[in-house]
Amino acid sequence: MQTIASIYNPDQLTREELIDRFVVRTQKFKRIFKDIKDSKDDDAHQQYLIVAQRGMGKTTMLLRLVHAIEQDEEVNVWLLPIWLNEEQYGVNKLYNLWERIADYLEDKYEVFEGLYDEIMSQYDLLQDERKYQEKAFDLLLEALKKRGKKLAIFIDNAGDLFQKFSLQEHQRLREILMLYPEFRLIAASPYL
Repeated sequence: MQTIASIYNPDQLTREELIDRFVVRTQKFKRIFKDIKDSKDDDAHQQYLIVAQRGMGKTTMLLRLVHAIEQDEEVNVWLLPIWLNEEQYGVNKLYNLWERIADYLEDKYEVFEGLYDEIMSQYDLLQDERKYQEKAFDLLLEALKKRGKKLAIFIDNAGDLFQKFSLQEHQRLREILMLYPEFRLIAASPYL
């Protein structure tokens, strides 16, 4: 029996429970996942922003896609899902996003050991937020290319997160998502 807590907090379900209970919007899931799966060698790929009222299944959809990538042996060799839940309190700047992703990669994938510390060491050296953001991004991109990986960055409540970024950071993120196929954004928000 599904509890109220698991309905509104699908990240508390096990992978098997979430997949088993995912019975709504299966066509949308299949369409998005097919697009992700078919985009291995694409230079340009579709970004996704799922907008719906609270409680409509946005988080569940994101998690279902994360699990699909993790389980698909054709996809998970080149694409790494990064799950950033809605409580990203420490991400106030674009460089914080790169730090969080590096930390996540290190925690989940042994081959990225040392990446977070390498990025963090640049802050004191550069002493300029813009230069540091560029360097942090460059180090992350270099680490991905060296290992032949791409990222699917899943951000829940992205509207809250992106509100914290400056106009310049929004423009830079947009540029990155347009120009670098190593980064794909799949986000959800209750508002635009």
